[in-house]
Amino acid sequence: MAKLLRLTLLGESSISLDGEPVDLPLTKAQGLLFYLAVTGRTVPRSTLVDLFWSELAPDDARRNLRVALTKLRQVGGDHLQTTRTAVTFKQDANCWLDVREFVQLSQAAAQPSDPLLPTAQATDLAAALTLYRGDFLSGFAVANAPVFEEWMLLERERLHRLALQVGDTLLAHYWASGESAAGIELGRRLLALEPWHEGLHRRLMQLLAQSGQRAAALQQYESCRRVLAEELGVEPEGTTRALYEQIRRGVVERSEDQKQTPQPVFFPSSHRPTASALPRHNLPAQTTPFVGRAGELAQIANLLADPGCRLLTLLGVGGIGKTRLALQTAQQQLSEGAGAWADGLFFVSLAAVPTMAEAIPAIAGALGLTFAGSSEPKMQLLDFLRAKKLLLFLDNFEHLAAEAVFLSELLQAAPGLKLLVTSRTRLDLYEEWLFDVGGLPFPPPTPALTPGLNSQGADKPIEAYEAVQLFAQRARRIRLDFDLAAESEAVRTVCQLLEGMPLGIELAAGWVRSYPCATIAVAIKRSLDFLATSARNVPDRHRSLRAAFDHSWRFLAPADAMLFKRLVVFQGGFDERAAAAVASATPLALARLADKSLLQGMPDGRYLMHELLRQYGLEKLNAAEQHLLQAAHCRYYGGIVAGQQPHRETAAEPQAHARLRTEYDNIRAGWQWLVEQIGALAQEERPGDWEQLVQLVEQYAPILAHFLLRECRYREGKQMFTAAAEAMIDAGWVDDRLALAGRSPQATLALTHSLLADFAFNLSQFGEVEALIRPALAPLKAAGQDIELADALARLGRAYLRMGRYDQAEEILHRSLTHYERAGEERRVTLALNALGIVYSNQGRFDEARKHYERCLSIFRMSGYQRGVANMLSNLGSNFGRAGQFAEALSLYHQAYEIAQIVGERLTIAITLSNLGSASRALGQFPRAQRYYVESIDLCRSLGERRWTAASLNGLALTHIEQGELELAYTCAHEALAIAQAIDSIPDQLDSLACLGEVLAEKGDAARAYSVLYFVAHHAVTQSATRQRTQHLCDKLSAMLSAGAEAMARNRLQQLTLPDLADWASVRADFVTSPATPITSLRR
Repeated sequence: MAKLLRLTLLGESSISLDGEPVDLPLTKAQGLLFYLAVTGRTVPRSTLVDLFWSELAPDDARRNLRVALTKLRQVGGDHLQTTRTAVTFKQDANCWLDVREFVQLSQAAAQPSDPLLPTAQATDLAAALTLYRGDFLSGFAVANAPVFEEWMLLERERLHRLALQVGDTLLAHYWASGESAAGIELGRRLLALEPWHEGLHRRLMQLLAQSGQRAAALQQYESCRRVLAEELGVEPEGTTRALYEQIRRGVVERSEDQKQTPQPVFFPSSHRPTASALPRHNLPAQTTPFVGRAGELAQIANLLADPGCRLLTLLGVGGIGKTRLALQTAQQQLSEGAGAWADGLFFVSLAAVPTMAEAIPAIAGALGLTFAGSSEPKMQLLDFLRAKKLLLFLDNFEHLAAEAVFLSELLQAAPGLKLLVTSRTRLDLYEEWLFDVGGLPFPPPTPALTPGLNSQGADKPIEAYEAVQLFAQRARRIRLDFDLAAESEAVRTVCQLLEGMPLGIELAAGWVRSYPCATIAVAIKRSLDFLATSARNVPDRHRSLRAAFDHSWRFLAPADAMLFKRLVVFQGGFDERAAAAVASATPLALARLADKSLLQGMPDGRYLMHELLRQYGLEKLNAAEQHLLQAAHCRYYGGIVAGQQPHRETAAEPQAHARLRTEYDNIRAGWQWLVEQIGALAQEERPGDWEQLVQLVEQYAPILAHFLLRECRYREGKQMFTAAAEAMIDAGWVDDRLALAGRSPQATLALTHSLLADFAFNLSQFGEVEALIRPALAPLKAAGQDIELADALARLGRAYLRMGRYDQAEEILHRSLTHYERAGEERRVTLALNALGIVYSNQGRFDEARKHYERCLSIFRMSGYQRGVANMLSNLGSNFGRAGQFAEALSLYHQAYEIAQIVGERLTIAITLSNLGSASRALGQFPRAQRYYVESIDLCRSLGERRWTAASLNGLALTHIEQGELELAYTCAHEALAIAQAIDSIPDQLDSLACLGEVLAEKGDAARAYSVLYFVAHHAVTQSATRQRTQHLCDKLSAMLSAGAEAMARNRLQQLTLPDLADWASVRADFVTSPATPITSLRR
């Protein structure tokens, strides 16, 4: 079979075979392949010679063609058919070509009479735009091939015009369907490329206002006004000005102009918008067809459409099919488009999550929310969902039912949220709607075999019953010659005994390779005799599922039964290597269990075990067996974690963290068992076990902590490491006399406290960092652990830095460097070097800071750690910016941004965009600064990253102040202050207050402005750039105030805390309308 050839020609071209990139060294060979694939026809060799080698003599040209074809055959000979006279690209070969897909999907782009498109048509157009990443063969050129170049340019123009038509049609659809989020995304992309299109500005203003983004809508008008003045020398039209006034007053109405379908919007060929008519989602792909339940699906869809139903629980016993029914519901909702769920549909499996505290990060992870700052994750999640319109599917909720009140809090905080929950027990919430999930319809007994039985439905063919369809589908997957007609009566009996329960049916069908269906039915009946005649009279339907489990267990060969018991130790799935190491499993044995539906094979090669089956298997283990298995499991995943240490802060770190992310449920289970063992052995004297536990902690702790920090899971990490430290203290690991074969439990406790301090630092709990690190230094030093000691000192130095204790920070960080150097550690030293750089930069010692940043940069470049490179370039840029060298800063920020784009670090991208905005603002490039800030804010909000949202809003506020746009400046600064207060970020609160103080000064309220700015300028945590700016303004304002007024303003500060000052500074009622002295003159 031919390998899959993938040709991507829209935008920058690429070639791959079976997922592996292909590098064709000859440019003309590439062009030849592209031409043959796109034209899709038989091409005479003479035509190909003219296309590429028209400048050569005929013999030389034909020789070059033969060489090029030889190169192509080496890459993908299966896709070419050559004769002596012609060459053909096989259209029926295993090939994917984006141009072909794009053209096919774009067939729906002809302008319809009704702008509101059918869902399928809109989906196709959105998919087409997603494929259109740029101009056809962008950047591709073939020297000395004018005929080919002419063909390429014509094809490029044809596809470009088609993309324009698709964009116009889809924009009209989004407006007509009210899909504001998708319309905003597409409109912004178009507007960024044709900024003078005033009608599009109006459309975007209205969409932003309707979606609740009033400040952004007002900002859009200001952007429109500036662009029209700069590009065309005109003012906005009356319609645009009227819309601005409506939005400013908080009343948005559709004018007749705005009710019309959008006019076609053309944009340069250098950029294409991408959009999707489908909502965002993370629904797992289903590997088998869904069977039946059309009635249930329709009922659930009606309930979800009911405004009064916001919490719908699918209720039923384990194995009844709740999860699969809910997933099918979500898939149907997805296929119907983004109208109802503009912000997406998200699936969260809670089977391996023991508490609601750990469920919150799981929900956030599914939503793509990254926690930041010291605010509780719960509050961050509530804030993130507050304005969202989405469907959240929470699976396997029964063990969290006692904490279900959190779902009420979610619904109260987010009016546009609906919850679809699967559970074995009701949640007992006032808001809860219950939907009972029963078994699949199954056939009644045969009337001839059961005299007197009502024969209703007896004339219905057996294959029409959904329970039978599911049995037959599963049976045919494992036995291709399965004959339902021959086995119909036995299958009827099986489905009756299991009452149509899907999991039981699949388990029973899993045995058709080994036993006739009659034997399977007899075996099930032995344990279900009480259901033989009147199954519906039995209230506890879980017994039928247990019977199916018992039946499967009895049929297992001893080796398979033993393996099944061993595999229950895994959580969240496992791969063949883990199964072999922990449970001595072979691939063949795993396949046997999968054949019997005791395991589910996933597309990525991993295996999953149903949670009920896992619980059933746990019942079969005795305590000794369970302990041995969990110990092996803990050791294996400890090795997995420790094995990522060499990849820390290298080019391979993203792949290492992807591995940890995949295995996290197992890693967390291993860590929790380890902590339990430390506590259990607290009163026992078993040195061997103690030593093994110390070794396991040292395997898990460093990389587990590093991973959780990179994932921004600060509170979760703090809880996990606090529990470990408490267990160690209870176990007596504080005793410096306890040492085992060269290992020191006291040093291990000290290491745990040091890592715990990292989580406290990221939660802005700097005093706790000092309390944790100080006692840890001596044990680490006594154990000779120089690297761990250096890490601890660096963490302490960073805390002193954040607390403004620069002298102590510098001294501690230099000690850290000494220990790193003594240990010969060349990579981890960047922790101390970077912190020292920040210490020096904050103090204005820019040359010293630059040396430390550049040393870090060199280390990161040598290790290939691109995330570190981007961060150091950004820090260097900030150092230059603080020194007033904004052009140098801008260049470094651009480099950081390009690397972050390549790496795909979205948070780093957002940070560099914000920094680019600051540098552009300092250089007087205000429109560009605004674009950077707005893009950073949008990206941060999509990530749920609030600290940098506040920072960028503050930068945007300063940009508006520089341009005299005080209303917009106030709106941005006030929002930034609210965010900074919510996450307890004092530096950002001070930056927001500085902006508000400048607005007060501009409005003429000199006394109040002086109080605010003086407070900021003299606060210990104020950042250097803000301190310098506010001090300068204070000096100017001081000259305007009388001595008495100045003294009164300072005295007022003695009575105000930071929160009080924030409330006082942000009150708009005290604004005056005629500034006495414009702040623009004060800044000179």
